[in-house]
Amino acid sequence: LLMMWGFACAYCILFRKDQEHEQFSDVGHSMLTMFTYALGGVDLDIMLGSSNPQASIVLSLLYQFAMATVLMSLLTGVMAQSMTKATSHEDLKRLLSKALAIDELESTIPSFIERKMHGNYPAYVHVLRIDPLAMDDARDDDDGSNMWH
Repeated sequence: LLMMWGFACAYCILFRKDQEHEQFSDVGHSMLTMFTYALGGVDLDIMLGSSNPQASIVLSLLYQFAMATVLMSLLTGVMAQSMTKATSHEDLKRLLSKALAIDELESTIPSFIERKMHGNYPAYVHVLRIDPLAMDDARDDDDGSNMWH
């Protein structure tokens, strides 16, 4: 907003001799026009019809470049935060997948193979179950111990 206000003031000063352009008659109208320009609604006819078209075009291009840079930085920050949240507890999810695969293999192994390799199997297998809602709601500083049942 501060950058938009600065450009609105610059446009207001630049167009003070061109009273036929209502978009830049005061700072409030200029600020509204800057907001419209930020959304991609640039009207170049106003820029070319001003008393100083070179300065207004340069100011318009500078504003568009600055706003694009600010908006892309904002988008990058949002995407980085989303990626961090999406990959949280990735190691616990991988460990759970391994445990479920081992449990599935041990429960479906034929009995003749189990009899041959009886010494390699433990007396019991304890499988921990994870609550999917607890995994998604876990905080970053959490060690994950509240997710297991």
